[in-house]
Amino acid sequence: MIDSEVYMKTDLDLPGVGREWMTLDPARVPSNFAMSFAPGRNDPGGSARLINAIVTARADGSHLTGTIDLTRVGAGNGINFRPGPDGFPDGARGNAFSATLDADGRLVNFSIPAANGMPNATLRYSDFGAPVDVVRPQGAVAAPDALYPQLGLGG
Repeated sequence: MIDSEVYMKTDLDLPGVGREWMTLDPARVPSNFAMSFAPGRNDPGGSARLINAIVTARADGSHLTGTIDLTRVGAGNGINFRPGPDGFPDGARGNAFSATLDADGRLVNFSIPAANGMPNATLRYSDFGAPVDVVRPQGAVAAPDALYPQLGLGG
């Protein structure tokens, strides 16, 4: 995001969507995408969705462990879990997780090991406060109509 312009590029095989830089119309992004385009209100890794799905947690210093209900993670940017044709496996409601905080109490790692028929997933944050030089991608095209419903990941 640069000023009020929003850009996206994906390496996923999304039907009707290329792999070049695209400009998005924020008004067309599904509300369940869990990403705000308001300055300072972004959760690019989707960590809030993970935290809201925690069932139990135990802290031992900067290390946290517990269980997470993967059926409550929902769709959005970052880690996603989608039900299979028969829904989620029974154990998905109490899957293990671990997380690590840095010395300032910031989330730096959130890991969900593969179990109960669900894949593993890891989210990492680093370089807090590091300066970032953002430039507009050259040759960006308007995002095709086919992209917007797929941002909701079928949810």
